[in-house]
Amino acid sequence: MSTSEEFMVYLSDQLRDAGIITYRKMFGEYALYCDSKVIGLVCDGQFFLKKTDAGRKLLKEVCEAPAYNGAKPSFLITSTDDREYLTKLVRATCSELPYPKQKKKKVKNNCDSGEYVCYCSKVTEKMIAEAVTNGADSPEKVILATGAMKDPDCKVKNPKGT
Repeated sequence: MSTSEEFMVYLSDQLRDAGIITYRKMFGEYALYCDSKVIGLVCDGQFFLKKTDAGRKLLKEVCEAPAYNGAKPSFLITSTDDREYLTKLVRATCSELPYPKQKKKKVKNNCDSGEYVCYCSKVTEKMIAEAVTNGADSPEKVILATGAMKDPDCKVKNPKGT
């Protein structure tokens, strides 16, 4: 039995005083976030809170179980009715968890950069992109249009030495 959207709305409401509570559907179940940190999972209508020392100290009843087959054990929160208790528990857990690492944005084609492709002839990525835009459709035509590799002295002029 998968978790219903209604249960997620209810649980989010119960936890609203703990911080900024959000959830995201993943693989048919939900990841639960507090202040952008993943604090637990909700699977089959059950709330699994990440294990922390601070959370363990506040738990009324310690029950550990994996949220799904193959998952690490989490604290299984059997009752979600006590808002004040849940708020303290989630705040304590959240404060002990690290923020997620920022993902680096991938740049597909940054041809506007002034990065040299050919140091010897001072040819940049932008110059090569312009040559291609202007009809250079082979490496030979790009070399002809940009003047790349006219004076090959890479071992001296290239900071990488190649």
